[in-house]
Amino acid sequence: FRSSLTTGLISQLLTRLAERELDLVIGPIHADLSRRFVSKKLMEETVVLITAAGHVIHATGRVTLAAVRDKPFVCLPKGSGLRAILVSAAAREGFKPKIQFETHGPVGVRELVAAGLGVGLLALSAARAAGPPIDVYELKRPPPHPPLGLIGLRTRRLAPEARALWDHIESQAAGI
Repeated sequence: FRSSLTTGLISQLLTRLAERELDLVIGPIHADLSRRFVSKKLMEETVVLITAAGHVIHATGRVTLAAVRDKPFVCLPKGSGLRAILVSAAAREGFKPKIQFETHGPVGVRELVAAGLGVGLLALSAARAAGPPIDVYELKRPPPHPPLGLIGLRTRRLAPEARALWDHIESQAAGI
């Protein structure tokens, strides 16, 4: 058993899981997840707005996405779940987001937003993770986000080491 950690868009990770290049995936469990996979929900997730630290949004309490409609957005590429969430949420608030920066993952979104290049949406867990300082705003109408969880291949029995990792992550999540 050789262990490694890989990041990427969930669609890419699931393809690699199906091709048996990966043992398990930790990520969003979308409602349309193929039956060839088995999943274990670990936690619910909420979408939040992030800005560079000190960026002032003139609102009290929760904000609307429309409050930053004129700002450039940082997001994941087309085909990603986060991109679909942003575009859909903006449409519900009557605008099309100006996505001026794309990056490969949530860490990249956070880094570019922290650098002041735009604003973005992230899952709350990613916004709370270690990284450059950002401001986090709860949304008045947060768009839905799939729960986070473990995903495996239904027809594949995990190696003992991968099974131990799955069980460890599951037990740690139970304490959250």
